[in-house]
Amino acid sequence: MTPIPFENLIQMYLTLVQDAIQRLQSRYGVATPDAVWSGRIPVAGRVSGMRYRYHGIGCTAVVDGHTVSWDWQGGRTDILDPWHIWQLTHKRPETYGSWADLRVLRQHMQDLAAHGHLEHALAGHSYQLPSRRLPTLAAPVH
Repeated sequence: MTPIPFENLIQMYLTLVQDAIQRLQSRYGVATPDAVWSGRIPVAGRVSGMRYRYHGIGCTAVVDGHTVSWDWQGGRTDILDPWHIWQLTHKRPETYGSWADLRVLRQHMQDLAAHGHLEHALAGHSYQLPSRRLPTLAAPVH
């Protein structure tokens, strides 16, 4: 099965993260882990039809049936980590094809970074979008 284009997957992931953050902010006024650890936001709960749970510097939420996980790295929530994207895709291989395989995501993101289409972010295997748009790239064949 040919997965959706990687660019579309990334846009979907970032949109879901922003939707989750907006729902949390609409209820609590803030959404950062600091607000959780100071007691201003419950560690877990339901907000606007969304389930969420904070962990460390991140949060996992179920938004409209999609599980999305992200961290606040350096205050940013647009950092792309293969493991976080895999949290979105791994339970739906019929929808996401080879993007449901963590190894494929990691390799593809490494390849994109090697060709300048993604930039390494703060630490580890994290990436960020460059200032220009991602090109449409062929999906990996596995």
